[in-house]
Amino acid sequence: MSEQKYSFSRLETFHNCKRNFYYTYILDNRSGESIYTYLGTVCHELTEAIIQKQMTNDDAVIQFIEAVDDAEMLDLRWISDNVKNNYVNCIVHFFENFSPIDNPTIRIEDYFEIDINGVTIIGYIDLWYMIGNDIYIIDLKTSSKFSKKDLPKKSRQLLLYAIALSEKYPDYKIHLQFNMLKYVLKNGKLFERNKLNLFDEFPDGIVEVDFNEESIQDVKDYVINTVKEINSIDKSDIVYWNMGYDPTKDFFCKNLCGHRSKCLERLGKVVD
Repeated sequence: MSEQKYSFSRLETFHNCKRNFYYTYILDNRSGESIYTYLGTVCHELTEAIIQKQMTNDDAVIQFIEAVDDAEMLDLRWISDNVKNNYVNCIVHFFENFSPIDNPTIRIEDYFEIDINGVTIIGYIDLWYMIGNDIYIIDLKTSSKFSKKDLPKKSRQLLLYAIALSEKYPDYKIHLQFNMLKYVLKNGKLFERNKLNLFDEFPDGIVEVDFNEESIQDVKDYVINTVKEINSIDKSDIVYWNMGYDPTKDFFCKNLCGHRSKCLERLGKVVD
């Protein structure tokens, strides 16, 4: 294995904003959390606790509401009250109705390393289990649903998980799924939980992802080309690492990136 080690989030950070990558991975200056990353982590932990029978659904609801209050006490901001209410109502509905599979093979936050053309990719698989000769890999998502155009790009992390397990279990068939926690499946489409009628019951918002030779090659090319581009940029000066977005306007900059104040200061803008 190569000494170069990359997580998927590290590669995605580079694609989203090279300046963010410079601060985070070259200067090792980790940014603060947003309310979405904070609560996303909480949702993962609570879902996993329910699956492992360490917590009831009711307890998960209580702890999630407490986490929302804690986030606000930490001055992690919502975009608007409407966004907050929709998010909270959807996630509460998920925890109230979540019925996990009972399977003794379930593995949670399972560490992996794989080599792709001399680059070591590392990470943790949210959730996977076996049924017969089939392996199911689930990635939990608290984000809004992906567009059809964005799905292949968003699926790359799942595909890296699949490559890791297919190397370990070559005779098994791999099934890849996103569980979009804020949604259910209604008439074959994702439907927001907060828009359901009181007694409506639908399955979780599962999105299937193709695992085939084309998708495998795509994610391998993504890893190889991204690392090659990272290594081609001079790491000695911030001027070589451009901002991906306008920090005064962009949603990611204003709501998710903890380095926004540094970018505004370099542009001579007022930090709000």
